[in-house]
Amino acid sequence: MDQNQRRFEINVPMPDGPLGPHTLEALQFSFCESYQTLFARRVTSVPIEALSWRLTAQGKTRDVVLNFANRADARGPAKKGTREAHFPDTGFVPCDVYNRYALQPGDEIAGPAIVEEREATVVIGPDARATIDAHFNLVMEIDAATAGNAGRRSSELVHNG
Repeated sequence: MDQNQRRFEINVPMPDGPLGPHTLEALQFSFCESYQTLFARRVTSVPIEALSWRLTAQGKTRDVVLNFANRADARGPAKKGTREAHFPDTGFVPCDVYNRYALQPGDEIAGPAIVEEREATVVIGPDARATIDAHFNLVMEIDAATAGNAGRRSSELVHNG
């Protein structure tokens, strides 16, 4: 709120309940109290104006249950084939290619590997390992000790689920 376009913008607490003509007096009082706290004086004869409103709201939400079981795109083997990918420390390396939708919680893939889906392609480097968590997220861990290790040339899929 401000006072007669002097632009002393002051945050003012709102009264509980619906707003309407009946709350105007409470808002004016709240503004004057806030003004007095900030400027050590009370001004009551100058009009005030509400410039902006802030609202915080909360409500009940339903629990979201995601069900990825029996997806048509999850049928078939997880491994689709192989193709080469380039890594700075190794050059071109053959990589197993996996269908993202056929991977299940608990599956682990040691790089180098490629995971394909409609929305994205994930490249798992030779120094990394990816795991599918309980919510079907692909979680990648990069091993700093083996980063840049040119010796590892094949991926491995482990079904733990």
